[in-house]
Amino acid sequence: MKPVAVFRHALTEGPGYFASFLDENRIAWRLVKLDVGEPVPGNPADFAGLAFMGGPMSANDDLPWTAPVLELMRAAVRLNVPVIGHCLGGQLLAKALGAEVTASPVKEIGWNRVDIEDSPQARDGSGARSVPSSRSSGMGRRSPFRPAGRASCAGHTARTRPTW
Repeated sequence: MKPVAVFRHALTEGPGYFASFLDENRIAWRLVKLDVGEPVPGNPADFAGLAFMGGPMSANDDLPWTAPVLELMRAAVRLNVPVIGHCLGGQLLAKALGAEVTASPVKEIGWNRVDIEDSPQARDGSGARSVPSSRSSGMGRRSPFRPAGRASCAGHTARTRPTW
């Protein structure tokens, strides 16, 4: 089976519990270390899915990997490759799909519950109604899709389709 590509944008923002989930479920994965200059893979079809972690920067920052990541996300959506973004990763995914990323009216820091919306776009077949999520950000996004989010900061976590 193809691995899931997990993208790290900062040394302190690795896959954490997501890596544990993948390992416990025997899902192969590969860490792409954008923070140390590793290149963005060119073809999303080489992976079972793409996962984008957080970071202290904004999706609006002009970094060497920003444009290639946005294009990779758009290509993954076109090819129906699952994409999930947490924190910065969610900002990037929203921006790649045409959303405006702006300052959030509420800064969230710490562990919070992310409520899963009761909509066809959000349902993943697991029956889960909420998931724990850590957050330290003041950025938000107006999303063309709203698969997951909290009332105080909608769009905290985003995904393009049911995944893993």
